[in-house]
Amino acid sequence: MKRSSETALALILSLGAAAAFPSLGEARNVGNPQIQTTTAEIRAGRLKITGTGDVAGRMVKIDGTTFSTLVDTQKRFSFDVNYRSPNCHLGLSTTTGTLDVAIENCGPILLNRGAWTALETYSAGDVVVLLGTSWVALKANIRNRPGGSNLDSWQILAERGLLGPTGRAGEVGMTGPAGPTGPAGDAGTSGEIGPAGPTGEAGPAGAAGAPGEIGPAGPNGEAGATGAPGAPGEIGPAGPNGE
Repeated sequence: MKRSSETALALILSLGAAAAFPSLGEARNVGNPQIQTTTAEIRAGRLKITGTGDVAGRMVKIDGTTFSTLVDTQKRFSFDVNYRSPNCHLGLSTTTGTLDVAIENCGPILLNRGAWTALETYSAGDVVVLLGTSWVALKANIRNRPGGSNLDSWQILAERGLLGPTGRAGEVGMTGPAGPTGPAGDAGTSGEIGPAGPTGEAGPAGAAGAPGEIGPAGPNGEAGATGAPGAPGEIGPAGPNGE
C-alpha cells in the first residue's frame, strides 16, 4: 500500500504537475489598488495573506472568490482562508485597482485532508481517503464525491489493496496477577431436606441419677390370713388369796 502510494505520487508530480499547477508567469497589476502585501503563502493547507493599506476601512477582495476583508484602524489587513490558486497567483482588488500577488509554498504539493466529507471545500492537490482508496483533487470542488461521475474533480492516488491473509495466532501471554477479592454474593436459596440417615449404634450407659423424692403413702392393704397359734407363754405369778 505504501509503495503504491509513493509510485502514484511520483507519477502525478512528474506528469501532472504542469497541468494542475501552471507556471507563475509575470505579475500584472491594474490601476493603483493602494495596498501592498507583507506575506502571501500556503501554510498548513490554508492561504494566509497579510498586508497594509493606505486608509482604514478600504475593502480588499480576492478575485474570483467571495473572500473579502477590510483594512483595520492600524492600516493592516489579512486573510486566512481555505483557498488554493490554480497558478500560484491571485488578484487582490480594491475600488481603485488590482494587485497581482505571487503565493509562496504553492507548488505542486499534496495536502492530506483525511477522510472525505461533503461538508468541506477541497482545492487542487488535496488528498482524501474514501472507503480505503486515496484520491487527489484535480480542481477546487465541494460535495463532489470521489469516483463515479466526478472523475474530472478527483484522481486515484492509491487504490485500496486486497485483504491480506489471516496472521498466525499470537503466543499465550503470561498469567496476570490475581485480581482483588470481589464482594460477597447474595445468600443462596435453601436446599431440599435430605433423606433420614441410618440409626446409630447404642451409646454407653449413663451415670446413675440422683435419688428421687419420697412418694406419698400408699393405701392400706387387705387383712392377711389368720396366722398359726403361737407358742404357750410362761406361767405367770400366783394371784393373791381370796377372802
